[in-house]
Amino acid sequence: MNMSFYSAAVGAIQQQQRMNVQSNNIANVNTHGFRAERASFGALMNRDVIGIDNAELPKGTGTRMTKATVDFNPSGFIETGRTFDFAINGDGFFALYDPPSGEISYTRDGAFTAAQYWVAPTEEEIEALKARARAELPGKIAHWSEKMGVAPTGFRVTAARKRYGSCSAKNSLCFSCFLMNCPEEAVELVVVHELCHIREKNHGPRFYALLEQFLPDWQERKKMLR
Repeated sequence: MNMSFYSAAVGAIQQQQRMNVQSNNIANVNTHGFRAERASFGALMNRDVIGIDNAELPKGTGTRMTKATVDFNPSGFIETGRTFDFAINGDGFFALYDPPSGEISYTRDGAFTAAQYWVAPTEEEIEALKARARAELPGKIAHWSEKMGVAPTGFRVTAARKRYGSCSAKNSLCFSCFLMNCPEEAVELVVVHELCHIREKNHGPRFYALLEQFLPDWQERKKMLR
């Protein structure tokens, strides 16, 4: 009788472990890159004994959860609009290199952000970004200039790294080619921001009122700048 109570208690505890795994899956249902886990169980001291009519009967003290296996089966993808968000379709992992320790770790979570260990682009990459900026930005400038009723006097592209855009005292616009690494919404924010400076040269209340008039969600867009 005592062994029966012990087996029941062990079963209840292991059932709680299984519920913990399921609760964690539910809690992370909206977490990007999270993969659900499945609980696996094994027998505790299970062996066969000879019963009536020489029948082999199992004897043991219950089961225990041996591990929680991550389910790597592919699921649906969501378009986030972020430049550094990636997903793996099928098998495989992202390899993450830690420069201070030299260690490599692996993950399926593709929600990346720019780190302090910035790798300088090559001259070819910079020229490609400049060419892309010269091809794409004039159309955006023309669209928003007409919409806002302003007229910039010039436009050029540089490889500046400290700021994405500027507007001179003579209303000439300048943009960094690295702006092209940002999402579309963030690029539009920088364009509209600099066009606002044609009317308001500083960042006073009237400037931000003008910016919000044309881009009510500018604060959300600002978070996309990297």
